[in-house]
Amino acid sequence: MNTETANTIKSQLGNPALFMIGAKKLTPHENGLSFKIGQNHRKINHVKITLNGLDLYEITFSRMPSPKMLAKGRQPKIVAEHEGLYFDQLKRIIEKETGLYTSL
Repeated sequence: MNTETANTIKSQLGNPALFMIGAKKLTPHENGLSFKIGQNHRKINHVKITLNGLDLYEITFSRMPSPKMLAKGRQPKIVAEHEGLYFDQLKRIIEKETGLYTSL
């Protein structure tokens, strides 16, 4: 697992943006970072950002069921996916998809 990539994504988004969207449980994964977010109008509660081989980002917005519902067989639902993003586009896409602001 490459935590360097996860730390880079975290610093590119910035602590204020992560705070404003209610990001928690930040988890590094293979070439990226995933985290839960606060309530929003599209009921998205999970974001996964991955760095691909072309040094561009892919971002997936999902509705993850509670652990209780996962145990009952309910599956996560992908709400939106974006590919080929530069780091400076990440905040704008997060705002667009969730309706949560990343800056004042």
